[in-house]
Amino acid sequence: MVRDGRRAFAAGDPEGAASRLAEALALWYGRPLADVPPTPLVEAEAEAERLAELRLGAVELRITAELAGGLPAPRTPLGRPAAGGQGPLRAPARRSCRPISPTSPAATTR
Repeated sequence: MVRDGRRAFAAGDPEGAASRLAEALALWYGRPLADVPPTPLVEAEAEAERLAELRLGAVELRITAELAGGLPAPRTPLGRPAAGGQGPLRAPARRSCRPISPTSPAATTR
C-alpha cells in the first residue's frame, strides 16, 4: 500500500497518494515485531527499526501529498509518536526551561 502511494505521488496524483497512504497507515499500530523474541535467526530489532523508518517515510509522504493536493493542513495527528517513540519529524522535541517574560512576544500572543 505504501508502494502504491509512492507510485501515485510520483505519477502526479497527490490525492490518490494521500488516500493510499492513509489506508496503509490506518493498518499500522504499535511497535513492529514487539512480540517476536530475539533469536540468532531473527534480527527483530533491526527489522523493527527498518519498519519504523518505513512508516515514518509514509507519514511524511502523506503530509507532502496532502499539501500538494491542496488540502489546507495535514490530517495526520502530528502529536502522536511514531512506533520508534519519536514524533514524525524524526527528532525529539526540545523545550526551553526558561520562564516566559510577561512582556515577551510569546506571552502576548496567547
